[in-house]
Amino acid sequence: KSKNIIEKRLKNLNVEDYNISVDENTGSIYLQIPENGDTDHVVSNILQVAKFEIKDSEDTSKVYIKNEDVKKVSAVYNTTTSGTTVYLRMEFKKNGENTLKQISTNEYATKNETKNTTTNETSDDSSDKNTINESSEEENSSDKNTTTENESSSDSSTSESTTQKKIILSIDSNEMITTSFDDPIQDGVIDLSMGNASTDSSKISENLQSASTIAAVVNSGEMPLTYKISQNNYINTDITNDMVKKVVYAIIAV
Repeated sequence: KSKNIIEKRLKNLNVEDYNISVDENTGSIYLQIPENGDTDHVVSNILQVAKFEIKDSEDTSKVYIKNEDVKKVSAVYNTTTSGTTVYLRMEFKKNGENTLKQISTNEYATKNETKNTTTNETSDDSSDKNTINESSEEENSSDKNTTTENESSSDSSTSESTTQKKIILSIDSNEMITTSFDDPIQDGVIDLSMGNASTDSSKISENLQSASTIAAVVNSGEMPLTYKISQNNYINTDITNDMVKKVVYAIIAV
């Protein structure tokens, strides 16, 4: 199963020229790929477990969505006057879609901030001045108590308004984003921005490659075992420059 997943990742990462085999007695996998500028990037990503989870940010034992709920992950982008933003688009299967709809409309929905209102009471102009003076000390004492109560109420209200349950999207326990839902997710699709909008072509390309790599790894499935590189051998080719020229000339001739 691990071998099949690695092959899927190689193809998703546009590596067509490879040899792969498994020693069923030891569980070792032998992979042969060309050495070039993308080799390190490819090797570091094909060995990821790629365990995807959406879970509670406070109680991580509450896992709502896993790999089997993911339908497809893709890299997309949108260009506006401020620049181009790259997104990681995650589409979920029916079960994941229903779960997202449920948690995005309940406790993980963004709460509106609670506001305190104060009602001022004005005394009648015809009230007796002597009565007001005689009771001023008592009123001042009452005002202090009322102020204390209002402060306590305000603190409680503020505490309530700032308490917001959030979810974590993670791959292999690496947090991609911690957030709540401003709007209900009705269609089972989440778009995660890979950085800010940019007009720099190299930055856009970098973000697009990052999103494409994550998509390639997650789409291939979760690895059942954790692998690491135990040996790395470089094999020099026997093909000489003269042989390459002869092959090129032959292709041109045909």
